[in-house]
Amino acid sequence: MLRIKYIFIFCVSFVFLFSELNAQSVDISKIEEETNINQKNKFGEREGLWVISQKERMGEPAQIKIGHYEDGEKMGTWYTFNKYKVLIASEQYVNGQINGSVKYYDEQGLICEGQYYGNTSKRSVDTIIVTHPITFMDTLVPVYQDEGSFKHGIWSFYNSDTKQLIKREYYQVGDLLRIEEVPLKEIVDSTYIQKRIQQLPHNQPGSKRKNKSRKSLIH
Repeated sequence: MLRIKYIFIFCVSFVFLFSELNAQSVDISKIEEETNINQKNKFGEREGLWVISQKERMGEPAQIKIGHYEDGEKMGTWYTFNKYKVLIASEQYVNGQINGSVKYYDEQGLICEGQYYGNTSKRSVDTIIVTHPITFMDTLVPVYQDEGSFKHGIWSFYNSDTKQLIKREYYQVGDLLRIEEVPLKEIVDSTYIQKRIQQLPHNQPGSKRKNKSRKSLIH
């Protein structure tokens, strides 16, 4: 019972910690050293907190994924880091499918956020009510479990340097309804941008690093 309580407290602390992060470098080594990660239940299914390292292959970059399993299915928020341990994605899962809010980052900050909808009902076919954007008529749209997840609702795209919204895309169960471009500001705060550039690790005095990954903010 004590061990179960410990795992629960650790997982809750982990989720709270990373839910507060933006695209910044973190020290994952402490999590990787925990003895209660990458466990399986009595049925051989993945259970609890997992840290999954994926090596670079077939043009895909190396990544580290951290999240929670329940009965072999991904559940809750999963976080993806690049090889420099900088957060590049957070995605919501339900019963092994992406379902809910997602955020994607580059090394400067948030670049995209939106919603996915997937059939997580354990039934082969689920339905969702979709409202037509012009007639406002409601229609039941089937969502098949083997089709995976679909973009749904409003997706917002940002300039990660200036943090400005630059575009919105509107989806209904995977169908793109319209794209709304957001004009850039006529005057850009050059002082702010220069300050951000000066704060990059490779611009610090005595730094020999040439990449743009951020310095770890958690020790």
